[in-house]
Amino acid sequence: KSNLMDAISFVLGVNSRQLRSNQLKDLVHKAPGDTDTTNQRTAFVTLVYELSNHETPPSMARVAREPQAKREVNFSRLISEKGAGSYRIDEQDVGFEAYQSQLKEIGILVKARNFLVFQGDVESIASKSPAELTKLFEQISMSDELRNEYDRLLEQKNLAEENMIFGYKRKKGLVAEKRLVREQKEEAEAFRQTLEEANKLRIEHYLWQLFHVQDDIKQHEEAVKHYKESTSTYSAKDLSVAQMHHEKKKELSASLREVKRNSERIQDFQNEMEDIQPQMIKLREQTRYSQKRIVDAETTEKTMQSRVEGKSKEVDGLKRDLQELEKAKAELDASQNRRKSQGGEDTELVLEGSRLEEYHRIKEKAQVKTNLLRNELESILRQQTADKNKVQTLTQERQENLKMVGMLADDVKQADERINNMQRVIAETEQDITETEKNLQKTDEDNRSQTQKKDTLSEQLKRVNNKLRDLKDDRRQSQAEARKTETLETLKRLYPGVRGRLVDLCKPIQRKYNLAVTVATGRHMDAIVVTDYRTGQDCIKYLRDSRLGSAQFIPLDKIRVKPINERFRDLGSNIKMVIDVIECDAEIEPALQYAVGDTVVCDSIDLARDLCFRRNEKVKAVTLNGMVVSKNGNDANKRIEEVIEPELHRFESAVASRRSKIASLQEQINGVEDEMFADFSEAMGVESIRVYEENVLKRHQKAMDMRRKITEHEAKLRAQIEYLESQNFSDRMISAKEIATREAQHLKKLGEEETALLKRVAALRKERKGQEDLHTSLTSKVEDLEKELRAIGSNKAKYEEKKSKILRKIASEETVLERLKDHKADIFKRASLDQISIPIVARRAGDDAEDVEMEDVSDGRSILEGTEQLLADGATEHYADQEVDFSVLPDAHVVVDEKEFDEINKSYEGRISALLTELDRMQPNMRALDKFDVIQNRIGKEEEELERIKQQSFEAASKFEKIKLTRYERFMEAFNHISRVIDSTYKQLTKSSKHPLGGTAYLNLENTEEPYLNGMKYNAMPPMKRFREMEQLSGGEKTVAALALLFAIHNYRPSPFFVLDEVDAALDNVNVNKVSTYIANCDFQCVVISLKDAFYEKADALVGICKDITLQQSRSMTLDLTKFN
Repeated sequence: KSNLMDAISFVLGVNSRQLRSNQLKDLVHKAPGDTDTTNQRTAFVTLVYELSNHETPPSMARVAREPQAKREVNFSRLISEKGAGSYRIDEQDVGFEAYQSQLKEIGILVKARNFLVFQGDVESIASKSPAELTKLFEQISMSDELRNEYDRLLEQKNLAEENMIFGYKRKKGLVAEKRLVREQKEEAEAFRQTLEEANKLRIEHYLWQLFHVQDDIKQHEEAVKHYKESTSTYSAKDLSVAQMHHEKKKELSASLREVKRNSERIQDFQNEMEDIQPQMIKLREQTRYSQKRIVDAETTEKTMQSRVEGKSKEVDGLKRDLQELEKAKAELDASQNRRKSQGGEDTELVLEGSRLEEYHRIKEKAQVKTNLLRNELESILRQQTADKNKVQTLTQERQENLKMVGMLADDVKQADERINNMQRVIAETEQDITETEKNLQKTDEDNRSQTQKKDTLSEQLKRVNNKLRDLKDDRRQSQAEARKTETLETLKRLYPGVRGRLVDLCKPIQRKYNLAVTVATGRHMDAIVVTDYRTGQDCIKYLRDSRLGSAQFIPLDKIRVKPINERFRDLGSNIKMVIDVIECDAEIEPALQYAVGDTVVCDSIDLARDLCFRRNEKVKAVTLNGMVVSKNGNDANKRIEEVIEPELHRFESAVASRRSKIASLQEQINGVEDEMFADFSEAMGVESIRVYEENVLKRHQKAMDMRRKITEHEAKLRAQIEYLESQNFSDRMISAKEIATREAQHLKKLGEEETALLKRVAALRKERKGQEDLHTSLTSKVEDLEKELRAIGSNKAKYEEKKSKILRKIASEETVLERLKDHKADIFKRASLDQISIPIVARRAGDDAEDVEMEDVSDGRSILEGTEQLLADGATEHYADQEVDFSVLPDAHVVVDEKEFDEINKSYEGRISALLTELDRMQPNMRALDKFDVIQNRIGKEEEELERIKQQSFEAASKFEKIKLTRYERFMEAFNHISRVIDSTYKQLTKSSKHPLGGTAYLNLENTEEPYLNGMKYNAMPPMKRFREMEQLSGGEKTVAALALLFAIHNYRPSPFFVLDEVDAALDNVNVNKVSTYIANCDFQCVVISLKDAFYEKADALVGICKDITLQQSRSMTLDLTKFN
């Protein structure tokens, strides 16, 4: 069935997208199992249309010319091997348009599909929107063919109307503009007349002012000429006096230059003497430093001499002790050898074989028998061992505390020594500073007037202070510290992992914590921090091999520090952790924490004791003045007295009291063992078995302990001897002696340099004295020349005063002349700004020959006439000294009286102001004179253009109305016919014996003037039911309504046949009978695809489609029912 529907749709030109494929080649049959892609098949469908006797359309001319031929037309559509489609009519290839046109002539509209209703189309028609219904009607009525032309002509019509409206508006605007320009033209003409009158009056006013200015200029020029003739009489007298004054002034300048050179030479001597002064101070400081070094070297030499003698005595004593140890060791070996050779009861017993087995057997029995005693003894021994360990711990703690007390005392002593050294260094430094300040004050008093010398001495003072700081640093360090520093620098240079001494790597955040930090770090203060343990070992080996003494090292990778107890940071505002008051790098913090731990610093001893005694905080506290309170709540001395000693006495008493009980238990065990080992001891020949277990073994143990002690003591003595021999006091003594000798030589050299400088100072003073005498004589000569110059100047001043009075008068007249000329130029400028041209006469001889073009500002044209030129804007300065042409000035206005001048000037200004006020009030458009004619011509052109636009608008409207009418007639023809038929069709489909009248169906247009532009409503009311929208009807009711619309459309545009594909799917049996009855009574050919028997009963013929298994294709079977009753 589907293949048949596809074939009918395909041959009638339906698009492949509306079939069961997207491409035409998908419609070609392919047998199952056929995988050969090279063998492409083709396909075609042919529809044979048989013409009736009266059917002879123009396109069927061939059939009409051949009446004897069979009157039929073959429509074919093919699919090529490549999947392309083509069309044929009677075996002739045609295009789709011709093919579609030929189908239209026989009543088949491919686009509207008036010949075919697909499965499901009935439901889609029933649910179409108003706009979709309008589109369907346009396709049925073929008014959609006119849509493009309609839209094009509508656009042309609207554009023509807009152009016409715009033309009308433009013409209206030009007419209004013409009326406005006419008024502006009249105002411009009146403005021009008033402007010419005002310009003429202003020219007259400016000329009148220039006439009076020119007259004043002539009078003042004559006065200047007279005064200049008077000044020439004084020029000759003044010349000789001025020449004499110039010669004396020249001689005075030469003398002054000589005085200046002499002063510079004196200053050079003074500067050289001042430069020598710092050298003298430096030599004296070096002398004092060398003397001190000699004293220190001699002291060191004496000290090393005494140490060499003491070392020799100490080494001899140690060697004697070593010989005595070796002698004791030899005697011990000889004693043991004698005991072995003599034999007797001290000979070691050796148990072997059965004797050994018997010993172990008896030993086990004895242990079982004495089990209870042994358990009691072991319990007492464990307690005794614990108490002994406690005694040992307390003893060790007491020793450590005593050691700590000693160390702290040493630290306090060292701190006192450092304080004393610092005070001594400070005193020496202050004395040096006092002496330096005295020298500086003396130098300042000698050179107070010389600012440059002050700056030089300040720089020298800065250098001296730097030197003093260096000297203080040298004094601050002892020789031992210097050696340590040198050793540390050597280690840093040899081993990159050496960071430095802990005291150098950290510093307190405030000076008040210095002593507390020193006490808290204690012996770790001078410890050297290294990055790893291996570097520390290498440093120790280097110190040992180089015999540079010993040092403590803190390896950062091996030390294990406990985490800081954060609770100690909240003990109070006056209690801080030592680690928090020290600044250091982050990588050094582990070493610092290892040195100080959880130690806290308190402001006072009372606060520290309160923290440890009353608050029972287990923390080590250090006060700002260096006192220590230990971790367990006591200071070191009180801890020994109040805690350690009582505890130690208690545990020692417990150990002593427990010894008797241990001895009693041991005797009981020994009695049982003696009883059980009696036979065995008798057989071995010993008094008891403990001879073997105690006496012999103890003797060997005692001998071994004695040998070990002798060996250890011997090694210790050898190490002390080796260490003392490594102390090279002789070299240091020799080095100190060499330093003293070297400094003595240096001291002698410094004395020679000081003597040379003193000689140079004496020579400079002598030379300066000679230059100062010369300076006195030169100064006297200069004073004489100045007196002569003042006398000559007095005579010269008299002549100059008289000449000056005349020159002042000349200057006064010239000032007036300049002011008058400026006034004249100002008049020209104002005229230029007012755009007024002032007439001037031809150039005077000697002036520039270049032409000056003058312009009339009012109308923009040159007004050069004859020999007259008009001054234009931009040439005011050039023509300020030109003669003005006063020929146009009335003689009646030439006045001299000041009062009359003011009255005439006010008259001019009043008349000019009135005219300018009138001009300001008018404010015309000067372009209106030319613009009026232009607008007149534009209005004529606009009228012609408007007529042309009117004609175009009329033609466009006519064409549009014509196509609009045609489209309207086509649409309304279809609508009226279908609207008229649909009600009767719906009634036939819905009437029954119960409802003989049937239902009602009708169509409504939303736009009656141009219905194709808007939607269309289709409503159907089944029998005996109220009105409802189409969407609210049941499925069967929608289907009957849709079929009524389809049959009405087919009635309007009938096709040769009508194919219905399962349109009864949603109908019940009653409605199926109604629809089948209606189709059977219609007079058109109808092919119905259905699964309902009611259609089979009323059909004229049946067509069946099945699959031919053999041929693997569809097969049709037909049955003519008209042969049966």
